[in-house]
Amino acid sequence: TVSKVLQSLEEEFILTRTPEIRLIEARRLLYKLRDNYQKPTDEKSLVGKVVNLNAALREIEENCSRAGLRYAVNEIQRYAVFPTVGEPLKIYTENIDTAIAGIEFEPTDRFADVQLIEIDGRSPIYFDRVKDGEVFYTAPLQVYLNLTQGSKREQEVAEGLEETILRSAGGAFD
Repeated sequence: TVSKVLQSLEEEFILTRTPEIRLIEARRLLYKLRDNYQKPTDEKSLVGKVVNLNAALREIEENCSRAGLRYAVNEIQRYAVFPTVGEPLKIYTENIDTAIAGIEFEPTDRFADVQLIEIDGRSPIYFDRVKDGEVFYTAPLQVYLNLTQGSKREQEVAEGLEETILRSAGGAFD
């Protein structure tokens, strides 16, 4: 499968494989990712409040680490200016029950501060996570792809993030 993808990208002059794999058209590759991306469906989701968000995030890290599960906090503000006042912080995980074990959690839609979204290993969420302190966050590329599938305002924020991604990829996207 990888060989077929590389061949297709080479035929479209997005990369070259001689003598090694080298990206030629980063912007076109980013646009192909964007155009083919499908936002994960939150088939299983839990919205609610926690007593202490920072403590809950540390506990989620510990729970998932012990169980060998991945998770990632999707915090748009880490990479772009985007107000999310009143919206719960989205946390993608492979198992909600394991992630919140031992956390004081009140399921509610009123003034919720977290939303846990369970995804499986085949989901389009890229667990190419960025660790900051004790917590894993979604990578800028993941935030960008999610924003491109959102509202008009989210798509505008994604446009601004696009240049940041292309610049910061350190050669992978230029």
